[in-house]
Amino acid sequence: MRLLLATLAATLVASAPAPAAEFVGAGSFGSGARTEGFVEPSSVAVDDAGRVYVADAAAGRVEVFDSATAGNRYLLSLGEGKLVRPVAVAIDNRNRIYVADAGRNLIQLYDAASRRFTPRGTLGAPGQGLGQFDGPAGLATDPTQRLYVTERGNLRVSVFRPARAGGIVFQTAFGIALPEPFLEPGPVARDSRGRIYIANAAADGGVRAFDRRGRYISPVGGSTVRSPRGVAVDRFDRVMISDTGHDRLVVYSPLQAGAPLLTTYAAAELTAPGPVAHAPGALVYVLAGNRVVRLRFDDADMDGVADAGDNCLDLPNPDQGEADDDGRGDACDSDDDDDGRPDESDRCPKEAAGKRDEDGCRNPQSRFLVPTHKRRYAFAPSRFTGRSDAGVLGVDRVEIAVGRRLDSQAVTSAGARCEWLTPGSLTFVAGPCRSPDWFGAAGRDSWRVSLPARLFSSGRYVVVARARQRQGVQETRRVLGRNLRLFSVR
Repeated sequence: MRLLLATLAATLVASAPAPAAEFVGAGSFGSGARTEGFVEPSSVAVDDAGRVYVADAAAGRVEVFDSATAGNRYLLSLGEGKLVRPVAVAIDNRNRIYVADAGRNLIQLYDAASRRFTPRGTLGAPGQGLGQFDGPAGLATDPTQRLYVTERGNLRVSVFRPARAGGIVFQTAFGIALPEPFLEPGPVARDSRGRIYIANAAADGGVRAFDRRGRYISPVGGSTVRSPRGVAVDRFDRVMISDTGHDRLVVYSPLQAGAPLLTTYAAAELTAPGPVAHAPGALVYVLAGNRVVRLRFDDADMDGVADAGDNCLDLPNPDQGEADDDGRGDACDSDDDDDGRPDESDRCPKEAAGKRDEDGCRNPQSRFLVPTHKRRYAFAPSRFTGRSDAGVLGVDRVEIAVGRRLDSQAVTSAGARCEWLTPGSLTFVAGPCRSPDWFGAAGRDSWRVSLPARLFSSGRYVVVARARQRQGVQETRRVLGRNLRLFSVR
């Protein structure tokens, strides 16, 4: 048993992401609706497009800012004149917005930016019953559009699930006070395995982890974290905590790897850090004072991809292109398509070619659609059609040859005799079956040749096609049933 546990622990640690690179400051911004700054910023969230949402509890609104690439410029405010005390904001994977209004003890819903943030009604009501709220303090969503709401008054987490016609209904709830007092639950986050992390902003509080059924697992950070006012989990299940009591951010490895400390970050601009949110581009937004601090996290090459998932750690490659799925990005892979030919001598470095394709490009291939292989026609086909392919280089042209067989030998043998249709005179001229007369087809990827049916008297025929790449390589293989077909006319 001990050996099994040791093996499992070693496996979990080995599968954990590499230690995080340091944080790098990337600017900050204040309120866009108030020149004096935010009044009481209480929550921050980011949608899939990188837009930033800041709930200002005392101002009664949620301010929306553009992405970092657009300079985080102020766009608009939500809920002015309606929200009383918005203390938390969350975005689901359909970019719909949920706002916890502690002043009304309910959740206000808004549609996505693409639908002009149209209000979608409210969720819950004041009270202690299931589906009701007393002091909502934190919000989180999961990939199935479930909504998790922490409540300070009821000391529980309420879970809501999606319903028909875009609605959302109460599903379940679980308590969070035990095994010891947990008096100021606030921000909540969820990892890829469904575990839930809740920050306790009390003076001796920390972050507590629960499983998907609401069963307590363990603290994260233990007594080293004081009065945390923010918690977030990235796509690698690393847990980031605003250690407000110590004026710093702390990051722990995934819980399944034992959650050891990965890194810490402290700076003058980060005094008493609050709620925190991850954003596309390896960015982190943290509320501190009356501003939003923007940080770059775990991105040593500054390409917008976290090092834990970057396939070229030392070279910027924001597109993460990887032609051969070998774990190394094309930007730092000397053989992008993993065909054994180095990129500098490979005419098609992003196309895996076969052993016969000495230039590194897939050789051209063609096949007939009409005529059907070995079919006996009562009336000779007047149109020959087919398809061809030459990989990334594309097809330059396609040629076909049509011949009448003169003996019973296999058409690919050296002694077989045929009469090949000549391109100019459209007459059949005797010659070896292995030396056809070629003429051009109309088209490339899809091609066709039309011939008068009167040319075909009763007998046995062979038709061959060949494609040519745009850079010169020509198809040489002849395969029965594909680019070489036999048919007869009665």
